[in-house]
Amino acid sequence: MSKMFDELDTEVENAEAWVAEPEDKITGKIVKIDHRDGGYGEYPILTIEVDEGTVGGKPIKVPALRSIHCMATVIMGEVGWNRDRGAWGEDRTAFVGGTVGMKYLGKKQGRTNEYDAWRVIIEPPASVGDQLDDDSLFTA
Repeated sequence: MSKMFDELDTEVENAEAWVAEPEDKITGKIVKIDHRDGGYGEYPILTIEVDEGTVGGKPIKVPALRSIHCMATVIMGEVGWNRDRGAWGEDRTAFVGGTVGMKYLGKKQGRTNEYDAWRVIIEPPASVGDQLDDDSLFTA
């Protein structure tokens, strides 16, 4: 049987949330993207197959699935979620099949308020990147 055939039976509905503490990191493949309204507007949720990661400074035992709730403004911007519209923007970077790496840097003081600081790296799946770079797909 093919890998895709087997993946049809894989449930990713209830992946445990990754609740990061300062200096925690996680990397993995995006297997599902969802969104939810947490009472302050819609935000995206990335479910990933964890390659490597920490929670509370301790390693995550792999294989594992974790959901990353992208509620923080910094993460929303990095994945291309438009907070005002509650939907994906034109600068969307997160796609199923892509890989993501995140590190929680902790609370930082901005000019007017405190915010959650993150470092985020997203690599889209090759097929999406190839399509976006192929200008012939957009010409008649």
